[in-house]
Amino acid sequence: YVLGGSTATWGVPVRGFSGVDSEVFIAKVGASGTLTWNTFLGGGASDTGYAITADSSGNVYAAGNSAATWGSPLGAYAGAGDAFVAKIDSSGGLVENTFVGSAAAYDTAHGIAVDSSGDTYVSGASAATWGSPVNPFTADAVFAAKVDVQRPTVSSFSFLDSNPTNQTSVEYQVNFSEPVTDVLIADFGLSTSGLSFASITAVGCGGSTCTVYVNTGSGSGTLHLRLMGWATIYDVSGNAMTDLPYMNGPTYTVDKTAPTVTSITRDDPSPTTASNLNYTVTFSEAMPWVATSHFSLTTTGSISGASVTGVSGSGATRTVTIARGSGGGTIRLDMTASSPPTDSAGNAVSNVPYTSGEVYVIPEILSLTLRSQGINDGWTLESTETSNVGGSKDNTATTFRLGDDASNRQYRTILSFNTASLPDIAVITKVTLKIKRSGAPVGTNPFTILGKLLVDTRKPYFGGSVGLAISDFQAAAGKSNIGFIPNAPVNNWYTKVWSTDTFFSHINLTGSTQFRLRFTTDDNNDNGADFISFFSGNYATASARPTLIIEYYVP
Repeated sequence: YVLGGSTATWGVPVRGFSGVDSEVFIAKVGASGTLTWNTFLGGGASDTGYAITADSSGNVYAAGNSAATWGSPLGAYAGAGDAFVAKIDSSGGLVENTFVGSAAAYDTAHGIAVDSSGDTYVSGASAATWGSPVNPFTADAVFAAKVDVQRPTVSSFSFLDSNPTNQTSVEYQVNFSEPVTDVLIADFGLSTSGLSFASITAVGCGGSTCTVYVNTGSGSGTLHLRLMGWATIYDVSGNAMTDLPYMNGPTYTVDKTAPTVTSITRDDPSPTTASNLNYTVTFSEAMPWVATSHFSLTTTGSISGASVTGVSGSGATRTVTIARGSGGGTIRLDMTASSPPTDSAGNAVSNVPYTSGEVYVIPEILSLTLRSQGINDGWTLESTETSNVGGSKDNTATTFRLGDDASNRQYRTILSFNTASLPDIAVITKVTLKIKRSGAPVGTNPFTILGKLLVDTRKPYFGGSVGLAISDFQAAAGKSNIGFIPNAPVNNWYTKVWSTDTFFSHINLTGSTQFRLRFTTDDNNDNGADFISFFSGNYATASARPTLIIEYYVP
């Protein structure tokens, strides 16, 4: 950086030459000697620069003498030639300037320095006293002065309370670039939307920080604090703020309206026997947090063990999951009055307890256990290996067979149950079929060579009558392959459970229901008998006979 004097303009100055007498110039010159920028200081009379320095941010400070005022000085020109101090930014623009000296004599600055805090120090000579010197003036004295060439500015506005808020009063923190004085309520203003009678009630300052206290008035809306253009705020040196008005502070959202539950509705059909049920809970506004503890269940009948197990979702809706427990009756999800959830401003749900939600009807589950009818069940045997039609039957034996015989003919079995004792309006929810093995398999276990043990069904019976017929081997099913009995015996019992309605409409509510059992592969062409025997409905011990368990409810 270069400091000197000019009597005419040159370069492309950031601040122009006034054209009167001589002026101070400052130039920034690059490492290669190229002019980066230049500017002029002064105007109206002769100005001379004697000292220059720079800070770590690239701001330049100059000092010298002026014979007339110029710029918009922080300290006024006294007269008779005063010392000047000027701050220039890194682009050559004049930031601030000030004058020091006496109106009665000539003053000039010859030295300047800036510390890490931005404080500026100048030295020079004075021919008369000025200021409030620590050491009094003597004839033609040398002076040293600490000069403030910084105007206070607003560093930030910030919240001191949560936002959004439902409070009757809130606080702002206003941070300035340096300690300030003369900060008044009148220096601030409010911009509101939706609020009535909001007002600034107090301002408290200490150093460079002020706290502004605001009454939020009535209603809900927004609240914005501004530092007005007419504010008269000074730093401790008496430099006034000029970057006004300040409009960039944050805005409080003031929400004094309590949220409500608008509905609690079922997500699943009713009546239902599902183990887990879901509700949709809708609020009047977005809720940041809703937990299982905010809900309770109202039940009737024999229901026990029901509980709220989960809450999911966001915004104004939540999905609440409940476990229905056991028994029959009704379940309703309620929101409790104890510690209800709050919105983001802290307003608690107001219409609690909320007990107007939809009700799930939980039917009481009944169970019917049936044994197969020995006179109507038994095995049928294929007439020849490839005929796919029956050739013989046995409905009197105490066991039935599944697999193939030594002539590679397939065994199929019919199981017959009298399901007429079910109520005519029964809604079936679960069916279990159980058969018990009698002894070891003959030959190779057909479960290992003939695939899965498939189940067909028909109501009221296969073929032309309820009694076992040879033609039942190939008779049409009401529904084929409704599932397979797993090869997973427990104490010789093989069990198949249907928990969903894959064939429940084929259960006869007014008569017989029959099942046909068969392996996927009819035979393995080894000319050896490979079959497994199970106790039939003719077996003496009833508890070992084929068993059908039907679970249902009556709507």
